[in-house]
Parts: sequence; structure tokens; C-alpha cells
Amino acid sequence: MHLLMKNSTNLQGDIKLIPKNKQKDFLVYYDEFNGNISGITTQKPEVSTSPYIIDSTNIAEKIVRGELSITKYAVGYKDYEANELSVVKKTNLISFVKRDADLYKVPRKSEPHGITFIYYTSSQLLEIEFNSFVLGNYIDPLWKNQFKIAFDEEFIIYLIDKRDPDILYARYRFPLQDVLEEGAILIPDFSGFNSDQMEICTKRHFRDYSLVIRDKFVETEYHRNKLGRLNMVKNYIDDENTHIELIQNKENELEIISHLEASDLKTVAQYDKQLKFYICSDKDPDHYEHGLNFDWTDLIPNKHETFNIPYINLTNKLILYSGNKIKITFKEKNNYAENTNN
Repeated sequence: MHLLMKNSTNLQGDIKLIPKNKQKDFLVYYDEFNGNISGITTQKPEVSTSPYIIDSTNIAEKIVRGELSITKYAVGYKDYEANELSVVKKTNLISFVKRDADLYKVPRKSEPHGITFIYYTSSQLLEIEFNSFVLGNYIDPLWKNQFKIAFDEEFIIYLIDKRDPDILYARYRFPLQDVLEEGAILIPDFSGFNSDQMEICTKRHFRDYSLVIRDKFVETEYHRNKLGRLNMVKNYIDDENTHIELIQNKENELEIISHLEASDLKTVAQYDKQLKFYICSDKDPDHYEHGLNFDWTDLIPNKHETFNIPYINLTNKLILYSGNKIKITFKEKNNYAENTNN
């Protein structure tokens, strides 16, 4: 420190401490839709289109010195509830989703662009696609395994009047975490939407959106794989290969024998995050009595477990499950267990 003294007989209030080297503020500029750092400077430019924060972690200074790699850091929320952005390591990132996103009218386009809403007029079905370009960091290898959404942010669709946006016709809510994991939403019976009189609005969490109007929905291999479909559990046949066996020895218990290896986890979990069963009371799959969900970690690798399922009897029921990558069978009792007692 240097001591600065004025020529005065009254020194009170005239002695000032001047720091020898004042700590510089590092301004971190970032992409407001995915948190990627676009630049670091100690001087605010006269013109800038990107938002910035003042780094309080000393990470920005180390990046400038070359001690840390800019590709491994981003701007994100360490505390989403506090609404505070900071420089964070990507592998420790909780999330980057714009907390104060504006309501945005989805523009109509002839071809898909960004997050695309495709409305099929004849089929009365709405498909929403989140392509890899839009998701950006959510599929980046550095982020993919660590990304978690630690809050209840929702992806919400609003149907508003074309001429008077204050008129709200309907609202649809989806957990944003599920949307990002699945990468697509398919809404059947979207009959409440009139494309001539209404517009679609949503909170602008991401950069680009588009609304494409088409005539008829045609299921493709993408929809069969990505969005999944229901398959029927088959009756068990001796010596027939199966991935998972369901055995009900007692009314309140379900024995599950899984033949899935650890290497199968990535394949089966790619499209379905859980194994979901729908127990139907008759041959109509639109009416079911119960649902059962199992995490893949409860079944892989080669698990043999008995689960408590109170008041659920699977005998003579139509059992459906989500996914088309595995074969599942059912039998009422474990004949092998009985034979071992003879």
C-alpha cells in the first residue's frame, strides 16, 4: 500500500490508503441458452450482444492464464432457487435452464427448425422434437453423464388466440427433465388445437423453435424405437429364450428372473428409463387395473428378486410392457422350485 497525505495541519479525514494492485474483475460472457462461455475480459466492451457475469470463483482468471481449459467450464446455476449464475465445472453442473425465460410465440415454418412442434391436422396429433443441435450441451460427452435437473422446472405449452393473445384455450405441462431425457413428446388426440384460430406459446428456454403443419401422421421406425410402444407379455414356454421371466407363486408376490447382462443396460435404457407393466382386466389394453414400474438397476445384471405387489393378481390377465428391445414371459408358479423338493 502507498500512503497519500495532503498538506494540511488537520490530517483527520485526509489520509487515504491506495491499493498498490487493485484486483481486476473478470467479466465472463456466455450463451444465454446453453451456458457456454464465449469470452472472458477485464474491460466491458462498448457493444456486446452476449450477457455476462462477474466471476467470483477465480476460475476465469485461471482460464485466462492457461491453467484451466475453457471447454470444461460453463456458466450455470449452483443454486437455482437463489437465481444466481456462476462459473462452474461442467462435470459438477446442476443445470443451465433460463429461470426468467420469456413467453414466446412459436413461429410457423415450412421445415423443422430447432425445437419443432409438428401438428398433424387429419390425425389430430402433436409431435414435439428436440433435436441434438438444440439440446447442445445436454448430449455433450462432458455433460451427458453428470447432467441432473435439481428442480421442478416444466416444459409448458399454451394454446392462445391468434388475434387476442390474452385468451388462453388450453395448457399442457411436462416435466422438463423427462423431456430432455426422451428428446421427443407425442400427444395423441390433440383435438383442442385449431391451427387457423390459435397459436402455440411456450417459455423460451432454448434458442430456436418452429411450428410445422402437416396432414397425416405416419409412424416410422424412429417412433417405434424412440417413443416406444406396448408389447404383450407372453406365456412361458420351457426351453424358450427370454430376457425376463415373471413368476407369481403367491397373490401378493412377484418373482422376477432377469437374464439381462450388464452390457444390455445401455441398449434397454436408451428408449425406456424404467420397465413399466400395465395389467389389464380384459383384452382391452385401453383399460387397465394396475401399473408396475421397475428400475433397470433392480433387474440388471442377472438379478433374481421377489417383489411385494399387494392386491395384484396377474393370473389370466393381459400384461403389457413398454419397449421393444426385450422379450418377457409369465408363468403362474415356479415349476423348477417345486421339482427340486421331490
